[in-house]
Amino acid sequence: MSVTSAEFEQAVTLLVRSAPPERPAPPHVVAFCSEIEKNLQGWSIVANQFTSMTTAESKFWCLKIIEDTVTGPKYELLSFNESEELRLTVLGFLRPTFAHLLTDQFLIRKVAVILVFLMKRRYPELWPTFFSDILQFLDQGAWSVQMVLIVLLEIDTEVVCNEYARSNAEIARNNVIKDAMRACCTALLADAWVLLLRDEVHSCNPEIANLVLENVSRYIDWIDINLVVNDKLMPLIFHHFGHPETQVRACECLVQICMKGMDSSSKLALFRRLQIFDVLAAVPPDPSRSFLKMLAKLVNCIASCSLEIWETHALLGTPDAEFAREFVLKSVPYAFFFLNSENVRASTHVASFVQAYLTKILQLVPADTASSQTRVILDILVARMRMPVVAATARLNDDDKYQQYRTLLAGLCRTAARIIPSDTLSFIQQGVVSISQDAASLPVEDIEIVMYLVNVIGEAVPAEALRCEDHLFSQTLRFLLSSGIARHSHALVCVRFFEIVARYARFFVYHPQCLVPVLDLFANTSDGVCIHNPNQWVRQEAWALLLKVLRTAKQSVKPDTALALLEILLGVLKTDQVVVEQQGSLFEMVGILLGVPGFPSDRQQAYLEELLLPFSHQMIALLPIGGAPHTPQNMFLLTHIITVCGHIIKELSCCGPNLASLLKQVLDAVLGAFSVFHNNVDLRSKVFSFLARAVGCLGDDVLVIVPDLMHSILGPAGAGLSVKDLSHVLALLNQLCAKQKAKLFAIYNGLFPLVFDKVMALLRQRFIAQQTAAPLQSEEVRELVEFHTLWCSSLVAILTNELAAILITPENSPHLLAVLESIMSGLHESNPPLQKSCLGVMHKMVDLWGNSNLVVGFDQFVSDTVLPAALLLPFHAGVNLDDAHVHSMIGELLAVLRTCAVKYGDGFFHILQQNVLPQLQCPPELAQEFCQTLLTRQPREMRDYFKNFVRILRQR
Repeated sequence: MSVTSAEFEQAVTLLVRSAPPERPAPPHVVAFCSEIEKNLQGWSIVANQFTSMTTAESKFWCLKIIEDTVTGPKYELLSFNESEELRLTVLGFLRPTFAHLLTDQFLIRKVAVILVFLMKRRYPELWPTFFSDILQFLDQGAWSVQMVLIVLLEIDTEVVCNEYARSNAEIARNNVIKDAMRACCTALLADAWVLLLRDEVHSCNPEIANLVLENVSRYIDWIDINLVVNDKLMPLIFHHFGHPETQVRACECLVQICMKGMDSSSKLALFRRLQIFDVLAAVPPDPSRSFLKMLAKLVNCIASCSLEIWETHALLGTPDAEFAREFVLKSVPYAFFFLNSENVRASTHVASFVQAYLTKILQLVPADTASSQTRVILDILVARMRMPVVAATARLNDDDKYQQYRTLLAGLCRTAARIIPSDTLSFIQQGVVSISQDAASLPVEDIEIVMYLVNVIGEAVPAEALRCEDHLFSQTLRFLLSSGIARHSHALVCVRFFEIVARYARFFVYHPQCLVPVLDLFANTSDGVCIHNPNQWVRQEAWALLLKVLRTAKQSVKPDTALALLEILLGVLKTDQVVVEQQGSLFEMVGILLGVPGFPSDRQQAYLEELLLPFSHQMIALLPIGGAPHTPQNMFLLTHIITVCGHIIKELSCCGPNLASLLKQVLDAVLGAFSVFHNNVDLRSKVFSFLARAVGCLGDDVLVIVPDLMHSILGPAGAGLSVKDLSHVLALLNQLCAKQKAKLFAIYNGLFPLVFDKVMALLRQRFIAQQTAAPLQSEEVRELVEFHTLWCSSLVAILTNELAAILITPENSPHLLAVLESIMSGLHESNPPLQKSCLGVMHKMVDLWGNSNLVVGFDQFVSDTVLPAALLLPFHAGVNLDDAHVHSMIGELLAVLRTCAVKYGDGFFHILQQNVLPQLQCPPELAQEFCQTLLTRQPREMRDYFKNFVRILRQR
């Protein structure tokens, strides 16, 4: 391959600057470069040409060829002499003669990476002198020193760092390298760091000094701490701590030293030896932003470690506890200083310590000190959480970084409210009083932050704070609600007020007299405060927040207030202020208001007719039989109307004949839509949701429509029912069982074969998939398991609502064996919630049919099939007895066993001791003890006993 250096570089440059397919390199260039890449000696060719390269792209391509040789399979094909030549070539890149060739950082890093990959192949077995070989370049000038230090940093990245995913083989190889380095090289590195930091030339070069300090901080975590914390290196680190150009890296070294893992006594001794607080006291008053962040990290590290040590040793009363407490208290002023910093990163760094300190403050300092420090923290939090309002949008700056920061600080407020509630709530009350009295003169940011604070501490406020009239927080809310601040001219203040109302809606359940003026604010038409606010954002937020209030406090709404709000809402719905997508929440509010206790029945009837009849007619008109074309817009509108109708009737209780007739009319229209568009998944979901609500308020009138309703759903129109759809059907039947009980018998008895066939068809999908090469996806499996669980719930609903005879009537008894098999198949699933549901069905069946001769062969089925399968459940592989679901399943299993004991008496115990327990390798004396214990212990005690029983048998 005879080409000049210029031709070589031209070819490489054409290749790397090409952009296929638009601007491909010429074929001869591609062929030329491809030949080099494939050539076993390609690395040698590019190394010889490297010194002649003038462009960064061509140099990088050459280095990439060398790297591919070092890391790829070609390396194993090199002879010993060739691999030695390659090693010396790569090592030679550290010579100062390459300084003018390696001027770009990405080229320097590529050389360092190549050398490290070569080291990983050969060190320590084939290249034991690697570190002494590279350290010899430290006396060849500043450029070589920088190269060596960068190589050492790459060693930390490629060998030590655990932040990257690595194969088990690579991890094992890295451990061999680290062990060899600890044994003979880390001391050499530490001596080199000392020499460089002492050198008059290098120590005055900020770039080199920072590289040395970065090396120290990276290596501290895994080398002997005494190599760093000694009389040679530490003074040099502290020296650079005082220089603006190197102080960040020096501080990072101190952070890593303080984070080094060691026992408590050694850690405290290290803190005393470092005299960190003397160092912190000498920091200039206006440090740079990056230095400030690192100082905050240092303080957080010392403070958090000391607090953790204090927690561990405080109960033991050891001297370490008092030393740790001393460090914690010395750290507190610095932590407060950094928490109050305008540098968000610095403030964030110490937030974790302040959070932990607040949780232990009452044990660390006297009550009066805790009180004053809490108020200091709250003052800081208010100052830091205060955010500018954007005038154009009347909202806060929505920068994610600041929103996350604000959320973090809000957590500190909640902690303060939990630990020192009196001071925190008093502070908040003072803020509320201040903004209420001076709302007109205060900046909107000052008002917003106080209202935000009231809102965010909600999770820390106990229930009695809302319930008790004399509680400080209850008084604060009452004052805020009556303050008139909701009428503030700024949109953000209005929204914050109604957010507070929604956040503490439970308050109105305990104090219903306070709800009336608040709802008046929502409904007020003259002030434009809420629903009628000229700001669209406020209106939309008000609707959503009013819905939250009504959902929680609907029992506290007075009928006359409900009537007034209804008129307002219906008036809004008739305007063009509301788009279709927003109507759902407004109609849900209408439904809640129509269902408030004491709402006049005649007015309720009139409102429902006014609302539902037009919707019913509109649904019919939207069907093809009504003449409407089948368009996506019409389908969306039809689905929307069904949803709205469901919202309107959501809160209605049992209704009279007139209302029942109206609901049947709407129901007919809904079922008409279902029969025509039963293949539309979204519409089916809305139909089932509507049916669940309609059944709840029709009372006994529902019995008339159930047969036709179910046949229309499960008949030809329901041919394509999904797992989710049939789940809705079962849930609807369960609801009917619970409400109608024996009155549903004749209807459900006739429907059961149809329901059973649909259920079995879906459950067989799982079985068929398990027997074929086409397994179901995990989501499909999850849906079927949940459906199986719901099927068991449906059987329990039948068995517990005076409907058990349905399963053994002449029409349905042929299906009973398949029903029992569906229960047993659920027991064999590795799903504790499903197993519990199956056991629940068997529990009810044994209670109803056990030892009664009502069902031929049932007792034999229980003894031969159910008992062995049930008792084996806790012994299956992978069953964790401490898992909450397994715990619950075991409780149901024991309930089945106790019921069997009551029903079958000594015969059950005989079967248990002679047939079932021996299958578990249970010795006779332990089996006898188990049988005696079963009926004598309380359920909770028996569950603990049974878990221990299982553990004993597992060991056998």
